[in-house]
Amino acid sequence: MLGTFGTGVFLATRTDVANSTPEPFAVLQSTNFDFGFTTKPLFGLNQFAVFVARGEGKWTGKAKWATISLGLMNALFFGQTLTTGGTQLAANEAHTVPAMTPFVVTPTNVSTFVGDEGVQYVGLPPQPLTLTTGAPGTSGLYEAPATTAGAYTFNSGDASAAVLINYLYTVTSGQNIALTSQILGTTPTFKAVFRNRDPKTGLYDTLLLNQCTASKLAFESKTSDYTMPELDFEIFTDSNGNIGTLTTGDLT
Repeated sequence: MLGTFGTGVFLATRTDVANSTPEPFAVLQSTNFDFGFTTKPLFGLNQFAVFVARGEGKWTGKAKWATISLGLMNALFFGQTLTTGGTQLAANEAHTVPAMTPFVVTPTNVSTFVGDEGVQYVGLPPQPLTLTTGAPGTSGLYEAPATTAGAYTFNSGDASAAVLINYLYTVTSGQNIALTSQILGTTPTFKAVFRNRDPKTGLYDTLLLNQCTASKLAFESKTSDYTMPELDFEIFTDSNGNIGTLTTGDLT
């Protein structure tokens, strides 16, 4: 094996759908491949086993990368339908309630408005207003748009108030997955190939895994850091009983 350095290159191609496009793990941060077996020791009179036999094998992998690729996550984990457009959240959209009647605020994306997600007064911490149906009878209440032609309505007691509005709206750009509950046993599978390089010799190691299936997808956001999805997967045999191949660039 070579003295490889860095994260390497990791690609995956869905195998349960014909003519699938290979998906790269862009801005790869780390990979892990864990190959192991259960063992069964045979004991006699003495304390230590006289023989140990291998039982079941379990090979797993993990990859962490730094891009939100819906195509990659859908192909390897969700296995559902990827379409153009979707639903976005307008978060903390700043507005000022008019000083005079009518005390209404039209959200920026009113033409594709889907639903209200709350209104707060500007401040630390932001204080929420209370949603009501019909005309707000006092300050601190608001009425949300009922249709894409509507507006947020406030009470006269909130005249000139600075507010932050949150709402959902549809977009025609980007991509979305309509996440549904699949029948038990639905299992997207993929082929994976990992390559890394020895910086001294310029030679490569390549690991090819014929069949994998993802068991967990996680991603978190935190202050002053990047969101990094992480995929856990299990490795199993293909229809010919083969796992894959491990190729090194040197002769040792």
